[in-house]
Formats: sequence, structure tokens, C-alpha cells
Amino acid sequence: MEAFLEAIRLDPGYAAAYAGVAECQQALALGGLADPAAAMAQAQKAAHVAVRLDNQLAEARVCLATLTWLRDLDWREAEKELLRILEQNPSCGAAHLRYAAWASALGREEEARLAIRRAGELDPLSPAVHREAFYVLYRARQYDLAVEECRKLLRLDLDFAADALTGIGRAHLQMAMKEEAIFTLQTALNLAGTRAEPLGLLGYAYALTGERADAVRIRGRLEELIARHYASPFSAALICTGLGETDEALRWLHQGVEERTPDRVYLNAEPEFDPLREEPRFQKLVRLLRIPR
Repeated sequence: MEAFLEAIRLDPGYAAAYAGVAECQQALALGGLADPAAAMAQAQKAAHVAVRLDNQLAEARVCLATLTWLRDLDWREAEKELLRILEQNPSCGAAHLRYAAWASALGREEEARLAIRRAGELDPLSPAVHREAFYVLYRARQYDLAVEECRKLLRLDLDFAADALTGIGRAHLQMAMKEEAIFTLQTALNLAGTRAEPLGLLGYAYALTGERADAVRIRGRLEELIARHYASPFSAALICTGLGETDEALRWLHQGVEERTPDRVYLNAEPEFDPLREEPRFQKLVRLLRIPR
């Protein structure tokens, strides 16, 4: 971010530098490393400047399309723009990757798999592609294949070890490999520092194994983290779901939707929340996301 801002200071008309700022801000929001509403607003502002300077700059257009979906919940306009970008530039890997995420959130599994496969063909060494491939397969309940994508990510780039191990732990929980999941998530947490996702998943794993005291203890740590820094309320909702505390889980989920946390768009697709799907209050939350039929 500092390097892109310095580039803008040296050349205020440099569109690619504004696109870089937009991508950095978007990454902060998606990674749970900043207040998502503020970071996405900054990303959208920088991307608009980039497109005004160069309306053919694919990186900025992909960022804007992604924010149209994640921030504004305009699913159809995001789809149209991603498809326009791909029609004009079929080799834009970032557009294929974002389209895969968009389709996965809607449960359009075959489209998501085709898009992420094409992104991988265009950039086989991209950690982001393998990470997104995990999510596509995970939401499609293809857990063995999802784990393999995380193993590829581990072999490719150890800087993504926390992400890869978190993914493996998530999949192992769904595969009823709970002891293995707890060990893997503990390792991921040691690498991830203060990130909420592995902490919430570890608490969820303890809840599923009946270790209620440990789950409650981790939920307390997570609530402290949410109070001190930004952390997605969905992580706390996850632990409450594992504990069978439906009211509390829905309260945290509602907070996440209100805060416009980016992961809210996947609410109707994540396996962990399957136990809540028939609950009318959960269905009401899903309707707030304006998911198209």
C-alpha cells in the first residue's frame, strides 16, 4: 500500500497504482484485517479513480465488480461486469477467480469449478487460485478434493501455511476427523496470530467434540479480539452454532450482516451453518443479502 501511494504521489495520473491501492484495501477487508466497511469504501474510491484514468484496466474493473457484489449486494450487476471483462479479456485470471467465488456463493457449483479451473490454467502458481479452489470445493461438499487444494497450497508457498492448515482443519471437521482437525487448527492458530478465522474454527471444533469448557473459553478470547480489533462476528457465531446456542449464533450473524462483513455473502453456502437453515430467523437474514434466485 505504501509503495502504491508513493507511486501516486510521484505520478497522480498512474491508473495502475490506484488499482493497486484498491486491491490492497480489498485484501484487508477480505482477510479480516481491517474494518470491512471502511476498507471496502476506500477500495471502491481508489478503483473508481483507476477506471476514470483508464477504463480498460482489468484489475480495477474486477475490483469494482467484486465490491459491487460484496459491498453493495448487487449480485446481478457484478455478474454482468465480470462477464463483460471476460468477453473482452478471456485471459484475465482475476475475473475468472472472482466469478468462481460469486458462483460458489450462489451454489452454482459447476460454473464455480469451471471458472476456478480456468484461473488455475492461466496462473498455476497462484496461491490465491488454490485458496479459492479450496472454498469452491468445500462449499460443494467435496471435502477430499478441497483438502488436496490446501496441500497444493502448502507445497507452493509456506507464507500461506496458516490459510492452508485452516482449510484442512475445516474440511476434517466436516469429514468427522475431529481430533485431526483440532491438531491442525491449533497449528494454524499458532501461525496466524490474531486472525479470527482459525480461532473461531478451533472453538467450533471443541464444541463439536463435547469439550464445552474449551469452546466457551475460546469464545471469550474471540469476543475480546472483536472488542479490541476488527474480527468477523461470524467466527463467534460459528462457536455458538457448535454449542447449540441458536439465539446467540443468530445474534452474531445479524451483527456480521449489519457490519457488512464480506463473508456474509457466503452465509447460505457454508456447511457449518447447515443446522440453522430451517430456522425462520436465519432465513430472514439470508433474505437481507438479496441473493438472486
